[in-house]
Order: sequence, then structure tokens, then C-alpha cells
Amino acid sequence: MKVLGLFFIGMLWMLTAQAKGQKIKVGVEDIDYFPYYASEDGSVKGFYKSLMEAFEKQSGYSFEFSFYPPTDVVQALIDNKVDVIFPDNEYWAKDKKLNAGIRYSQPVTDYIDGVFVMYANRALPLEKLSTLGIIKGFNPYPYYTRIDDGHIQLKVYENLEQLILALFNKEIQGAYFNKVLIEHFLSNFSLESLIQVPLNQKIIFRSDFPMIQSNYKASTIKQQEFLKSFNEFLSKKEPLETLKRQYNIQLKLP
Repeated sequence: MKVLGLFFIGMLWMLTAQAKGQKIKVGVEDIDYFPYYASEDGSVKGFYKSLMEAFEKQSGYSFEFSFYPPTDVVQALIDNKVDVIFPDNEYWAKDKKLNAGIRYSQPVTDYIDGVFVMYANRALPLEKLSTLGIIKGFNPYPYYTRIDDGHIQLKVYENLEQLILALFNKEIQGAYFNKVLIEHFLSNFSLESLIQVPLNQKIIFRSDFPMIQSNYKASTIKQQEFLKSFNEFLSKKEPLETLKRQYNIQLKLP
């Protein structure tokens, strides 16, 4: 038994040694997704950066982040330009991923994508929603049927600030985006530089409208050992839950 125990200790040491210093190239979408993540002087800041730093200390891996347009990040993984996509979800870009052999981590964080409206439209029936705004690269999956049927006109904006201003200026009736990100924007940015009214009192989330409730994961094709190690890290809950509280992304699904 002693020899067997030494064997397993030796194997664990070998696996740790293999991971130590191994650089993982991580592909992320080139959009401002703070507090989850955002680019800053060519690097990454936010919840996911802090999470990976905590994982680095435990696993010995190191991470290099590369930014891609949302439409290109999956192809970067398939073409072996990156080792991992984070965040990702098995339902995103399903056609591109077909037969690619992509594997996913355990869920890291939950998310909700849905529609925000001005307070005046708090009781607007869904069938009366005629204009919907999104950020370039974002997909309003629950609304594509009504968009394709011509009931909803889709308008695309470059960033969240433009999207919120379009909603306030009544260019659109609804803004479809991540719930945490819009709420973070409204509560943390200087609204005086945008418009002279308290936006956080005027814009509300329509929890009765169609929405997506899912989770963010990491994905990879070749880095199976990384995936196993990352899942073990996530199963310990800390510092995951601590970081969620720190970045105020403890999402409560309605």
C-alpha cells in the first residue's frame, strides 16, 4: 500500500509539473463586458481576469488573452489560434461548432439576456414591441421569429452607451442585452456625461418578456487536462463565490 501511495503521489507531482508554466491562450470577444471582463491597454480586467489569476496560483497554468470580434472567436479556437474560449456556451454559434469536438467546463456564472424598456413602457404588450436594439455581435435569440416576420425592427449599436442613449431618446422601444451589464452601467457610470436625468430610475427590466437564462463556461478542443483541472477548481466554490460578491454578479434568476 505504501508503494501504491507513493506511485499516486508521484503521478500527481508529474501532472502538476506539466501544468506549471504551461501557457494557455484564451480567446475572448472584443467587447466591453465589464464587470465580467473588458480590455484595458491590451490586457483584461474584471471578474474573469481575477478568477483566472486565482486559478493560476492553484494550477500552475498561465494565461494569455487575445481579443476577437464576436463572430470570429469560435473560428479562432477551431483554427488552433487559441486553446480556450472564455466565456462560451454550447448554444452559441452552433453551426460553426458542428463536429469540432468542443468540450465545455462546468458553469462558472449564470446570466440573463433580456429586454430593458423605459418606465413609460413598463406595461407595453409584447405584440406592441416594434423596435429592438442590440450591440453589434449580440444575438436576440428569443426575438428572431418576430424579427423575421417583420413585427420587430432590429437596430444595431456599437456599444452599451449608444444602446442606452437610443432607448432614452426613443429610437428604440427595447434594449436587448445582458441584465447584469446594463444594471452595472446604470449604477456605476457618470450619467451626467450622457443625459441630464437619472437613468437608473427610468429604465426597467421586463421580466415578463422572453429572455435567455443560462450560464457562461470555458470551452476547448485540445486542452482536456486544463478542463479537468479547471472543473476541480470550480467545484471548491471559493474563491468563485467571493469574486462574484466582489464584482456584484450574484445573479438571481426571476
